[in-house]
Amino acid sequence: MKRRPLSDYPEPRYPQRGAEGDSVRELLPERWRRKTVVAAAAALFFFPVTPACASGTSTVADSNASSADKKKKQPALPSLAQVFEHGEGRGAFGCVAVAPPAFLSEHDARQVILEEFAKAGVKFGDEKHAVPGLAQQGKPTDLVLDGYDPVHKIGFEYVSDEKYFALGGVQSGSTVQDYDFKSVAQSLVKRTAGDHTAVIGVLYDPMGSMPRSEWSKPTPRNKDGEDQLRAQVRDFIAWLKAQGVLEP
Repeated sequence: MKRRPLSDYPEPRYPQRGAEGDSVRELLPERWRRKTVVAAAAALFFFPVTPACASGTSTVADSNASSADKKKKQPALPSLAQVFEHGEGRGAFGCVAVAPPAFLSEHDARQVILEEFAKAGVKFGDEKHAVPGLAQQGKPTDLVLDGYDPVHKIGFEYVSDEKYFALGGVQSGSTVQDYDFKSVAQSLVKRTAGDHTAVIGVLYDPMGSMPRSEWSKPTPRNKDGEDQLRAQVRDFIAWLKAQGVLEP
């Protein structure tokens, strides 16, 4: 039996390429076009098919669109539109006062606030957060919050006798000074409502009653004031959970 060279190659049994392959075949030299394997390889080289091309979409465009969608879906932080009222928050200091005002100091109030938030998994560190353009004593300035949690974007401000006038309290011209912490807190809520960089809770000194036995002590404890402030904080935390800022 004598071996002879093939004059042509048989057609392949695998599926033929589409229009792209045919157009490339027409541009090939005559001797290449007779060889189907060479023509198919040339078509594959000039018209590679990838998942992105086959679908007619761009993976980069899809990624950008996905990022844009995520930004659109992120809800704006809610603004606190109320004061959680526990305690009258009113009192007077001066010659007419029969009993000294039961102020709850910044230090004692902060301890109560941090304790309640710690139970909800919120920790306020050393990071500062300023609410820009907030008027204090008639001057536009920034208000640095008493506490801020960057993880949940929660902040709080406590209205105490130490910052009463700085936060908008009215100063009396007589020997008797009235304090209305609740009203100052309500005013502060309205002024901070336009800030959407943090969810701000405004708490206030409830001016709880102090028993006479505590008056003469070097470090008297305002237990009634602490309990009422604790109730304010708990209401604030419950509101944060209802708004979806904190996990229920």
